[in-house]
Amino acid sequence: MKKIIFILMLLTSCFIFSAESSDTILKLINEVEKSPTADSSLEKYKRIVQYAEETKEAFVMYMPELTVFENEKINENTSLMLVGSYTAGVLKPQLTEKRALIAIKDGVKQQLSTYKLLKKSKNINIEIFDAMISLEQEGKIDSVYNYYTVFETKGY
Repeated sequence: MKKIIFILMLLTSCFIFSAESSDTILKLINEVEKSPTADSSLEKYKRIVQYAEETKEAFVMYMPELTVFENEKINENTSLMLVGSYTAGVLKPQLTEKRALIAIKDGVKQQLSTYKLLKKSKNINIEIFDAMISLEQEGKIDSVYNYYTVFETKGY
């Protein structure tokens, strides 16, 4: 329950930072892509998620199966890394192309990459991501990405 409250507070928090520019967020996204599991990325993830919640320049659809980890044995920082990497992956093409779309597939790719690093370093196991890794090893990961591509349309 604490994890759900943390994520909800994170996603709906008050303005901790002044309104960020899309260029600043794009820079933060590029930084967290270089070191997605570093402790120094945590504050950047917070800013990225907050931007996603506040902006009208981009659209992020949070899929519960990919962003709510209440039954998993992970701490708040790990949860933030996973939600933040998903958010960064969804935002990056929108900010680069300067148009709002629903780009879940890009978020899933970034999140899965981050999960693999966390799995090695923190020995975590989250069923949905482990299933994706199995599909990847079988050469069937495109079925996951194709599923999430169905959702990709213009946001507005």
